[in-house]
Amino acid sequence: MFEQTATITDPDANLMFLITDGAPTLDDINGEYPCDVVTGLPTASGFDLIMRLTEKNIRLYILGIGSGWNTHSKKVECLANDAYIYEQPNFTPEEFEKIEEEFREILCNGQGVISSS
Repeated sequence: MFEQTATITDPDANLMFLITDGAPTLDDINGEYPCDVVTGLPTASGFDLIMRLTEKNIRLYILGIGSGWNTHSKKVECLANDAYIYEQPNFTPEEFEKIEEEFREILCNGQGVISSS
């Protein structure tokens, strides 16, 4: 994934945006989701991903979309700080443009948090 990109270095302030319905594919090695659906804690594969993101100084933003997000969100929420998880149940092209504009504010102005409007 991102470790193979030569332009990502540890001291950079890197951001990753994950747009998901929350239903991840099971890990090929361990057959598990990134987060335990009962405890909400990282599984082995989730912990591994969190460590890799941390080592490269990558802040993960999660945008949960669609009606499936409420059903599956616990499977990925442990990967990001709660302040960087956003939900958009009615995901339309117009909503995407609005959210994209807010993400642009984060990238261009360095605010780091999306408004709740």
